[in-house]
Amino acid sequence: MKLRHIHRNVSDIDVVTDWYQKHLGFTTMHEVPGHLYILEHSDSECLIGFERGAPLEPASSVHLIPRVGDVDALHGELSENGVEIDLPPTNQPYGHRVMAVFDPAGHTVELYTPLDGERPWD
Repeated sequence: MKLRHIHRNVSDIDVVTDWYQKHLGFTTMHEVPGHLYILEHSDSECLIGFERGAPLEPASSVHLIPRVGDVDALHGELSENGVEIDLPPTNQPYGHRVMAVFDPAGHTVELYTPLDGERPWD
């Protein structure tokens, strides 16, 4: 079994999907306009679905954790584009360099790059 994607309910689906496309490089692979968008990322098998609906509260309790090639470079890009950074790139004791932002729906997006090789959860 392989987890293929996760869906999140959001109140403003267009704003949220636009943010993931503009700032994290996702593209729309399937849509039901105004109701459902499934986004994919070309560098991975990562899919995220957004549906119009009542979000879970608090939204920040949802953590999306994509692995990226260079978290420091992405930090620079996001900062230049006005994305508010919740946590700047920081080395963590579990072997990741991590930064965190909030998407427009309030979900925590924790972006990471492994520090020293692969682990089973990478």
